[in-house]
Amino acid sequence: DEKTMAGDVEDIPIRSLVQTEINAYREAMRAKNLTLHCDLDDTVWGQADREQLEKLVAILLDNAVSYANESGSMRIRLRGRKDHFTLQMENTCETLPDVPAEKLFERFFRADKTRYQSEGKSGIGLSIAKAIVDAQGGTIEANYLPENRICFTVKI
Repeated sequence: DEKTMAGDVEDIPIRSLVQTEINAYREAMRAKNLTLHCDLDDTVWGQADREQLEKLVAILLDNAVSYANESGSMRIRLRGRKDHFTLQMENTCETLPDVPAEKLFERFFRADKTRYQSEGKSGIGLSIAKAIVDAQGGTIEANYLPENRICFTVKI
């Protein structure tokens, strides 16, 4: 089923890790004509498993790019305190899912079952993201915002 998501914890420059993952998605963002707004605190470091954190950020970016509307926008915020950080990933979308936001983290759930079936999307990305965050001792939540925006907030 799912193996444990906890691994080697180390002190990580979170901003650098997030920026690297953003750079990996720049072409996909350009292809959808997405506007990206970044507000990344330069001094954020955190204790986490680097590999799992990279996977978490990649899942959230992939989800945002996949579900953002054409010519929409994305906003990524990173803030930190001494030993905690908060990462928020927000994107516009054509329509918000017609289910409670917490349902998005259920395994195999897809808000739009027909839209991404041909792309091989399985509906497990956000459930994996939640498992990673849980293993790191953090929290993840989704919130629907006005003007068809959704925001995922990770606190570790």
